[in-house]
Amino acid sequence: MSANLIRTALLPGHIKLRLESEDKWGIIQELLTVLEETYGLSDRKAAEKAVCDREKRMSTGLEHGIAIPHGKTDTVDRLIVAMGLKPEGVEFDSADGEPARIILI
Repeated sequence: MSANLIRTALLPGHIKLRLESEDKWGIIQELLTVLEETYGLSDRKAAEKAVCDREKRMSTGLEHGIAIPHGKTDTVDRLIVAMGLKPEGVEFDSADGEPARIILI
């Protein structure tokens, strides 16, 4: 996913500056709520299943405090993105073992 593509899809209203959940599954739910509120997901359950199934197969925790949980579903017709910040970090099974502080879904 290119930076330009993310920049185009990620708008100011799609950013949650202070994620509240203490684990990656709660974080995913919070960010799905942002997507639901900003894009009006037609089928949240399908989106949740796509993201959670993907995360269960292989963690999307990268390095340097970044995680990108994602999924693909036919109920969404274009790239949609939300971002959340968790300054204290949350365990995301990251490649470098560091907690994720910036999460994009």
